[in-house]
Formats: sequence, structure tokens, C-alpha cells
Amino acid sequence: MRSLIASSLICALVGFTSIACERNGGVQAANDDYQPRPAPKPEEKNETKGELLRVELSDTTLSIRLANGVEQTFLIDDQTVIASGDQHHHHYSLRDLMGKEGSELTVRWHNDAEIKTASNIEVNQFSTSKHHSHDRKR
Repeated sequence: MRSLIASSLICALVGFTSIACERNGGVQAANDDYQPRPAPKPEEKNETKGELLRVELSDTTLSIRLANGVEQTFLIDDQTVIASGDQHHHHYSLRDLMGKEGSELTVRWHNDAEIKTASNIEVNQFSTSKHHSHDRKR
């Protein structure tokens, strides 16, 4: 008898639940012209950190060595900002980096026709190189 009452209650609950969830018209949007926004494009993170290897004023380039040993060369143009990474944000020119081989840099860059052009260079730590290329006797 108890199982008959329990079964009847379960059937009644299932029946009421299905009636309560029934929708005659379904979901309707008030605006039929709705178009979802396109998915955001993944942002390329063109940022790399490394140790300054050399500065070429004639080519307006600088090269850094990444942590994995790979050498990267970046073109420096008129829009490139070179600043210190501290709270003072001192601005520098490419010439200011001459003789500072070994300095720790963070370079943000973009590709211009397969050429990596630095947009921002942050000097995290200055280093004074023991071997200055412009001090060598010829």
C-alpha cells in the first residue's frame, strides 16, 4: 500500500512539473534585428624581455638576448618611446643606450612587413658594460 501511495505521488509530481514547464509560444525576442557582437580578436602580446646586446645607431636598431639565448633585433623609429621602468619614467634616446650592454629591457613591438619595430622600450635595470665598442682602439 505504501508503494502504491509513493508511486502515485511521484507520478503526480512528474505530471505537475511537466505542465508547469510547458510553454506555448517559446522564447521570443522583442527585436528581430538582433545581431550578436563578433567575438573579440585575440590580442597579440608582442612583448619580450631580454638583455641588451648592442645598439646600431647607423641602422637605428637594437638587439637583445632573450632568456632562452635567442637574439632579437628591433627597428627603432620616431614613434619608439624609450623610458625607465621605475616610477620616474625618465625618457631616453637610442644614443643613451650606447655602452649599456647587459641592461635589462622590456620591448613592446609590432610587425611592419616582417620587420619588428619597437613601439616601447622599458629599461628595467641599467648596466654599464665593461667592454665599450666605441672605446676600443683601432
